[in-house]
Amino acid sequence: MNFIFVSIQCDNGHIVCSTCSPKLRNKCWCSLPISSKHCKAIENLMLSIEISCPNAEHGCRVKISYIGNRKHEDECIYVLCYCPILGCGFAATSEVLSNHFSRKHRNSQIKFNYGHSFIVSLKSNDQAIVLQEENDGKLFILNNSTILLGNAVYICCIGPNSSESEYSYDILARSQTCKLKLQSFVKNVQQFTLATLPSELLVIPVGSSEPLKLEICISYITPMMEISINMPGKIKIIPLRVKISDTIVNVKKKFFTRKGSQYTNNV
Repeated sequence: MNFIFVSIQCDNGHIVCSTCSPKLRNKCWCSLPISSKHCKAIENLMLSIEISCPNAEHGCRVKISYIGNRKHEDECIYVLCYCPILGCGFAATSEVLSNHFSRKHRNSQIKFNYGHSFIVSLKSNDQAIVLQEENDGKLFILNNSTILLGNAVYICCIGPNSSESEYSYDILARSQTCKLKLQSFVKNVQQFTLATLPSELLVIPVGSSEPLKLEICISYITPMMEISINMPGKIKIIPLRVKISDTIVNVKKKFFTRKGSQYTNNV
């Protein structure tokens, strides 16, 4: 998200923002016309102002620019995510939500491991099945929508937005005479909804046997690294997901954002 602030002024030096100028009919309160001349001092001052991330109350410690590039807001890992169980209403960060789901809805999901295929039985009227990874507790949704041609199925992940997909998935539907397969990337959502179908999905034709037997495999795209922390009496291993494009500075930011400042002196 970008907020562009442009300050312009009249010949007397009175400053008006470019958004308000048309509302004033491009005429200053001192009656002189407002020119297109910028006031760089004010613009630089505004650019220097930083505010807390809107998700600060949920644990984010990042400061963002009051104006200018605010991409962090779109990808903040502390954004609220909502429990996919109908009527639950629990909302928290994706990590806290995973713990909540494991405790409160332990019998409402199918467990799986990254990179390993598993079978899901899907009835045509099932809207969604929750999938939870065994080790990190990440929540995925197998979505099922009834359309004119049959059933449209795809997988999404409950988590913060990301410009790069972290997971890929395969869905294989097989019958005695044919098989259908979808290979795609997982998109993150903060709240489960069937309102809009994505462009990439698997359509299983009307008349297929029930329940639908789907072979699914969800895999990491983003590699995992381990950071060793020297603590009194032991060494603590912290898993951290990184991208090929990440610099050392970016990795440190991810680490401190996830684990807080208590490890600062040990790294």
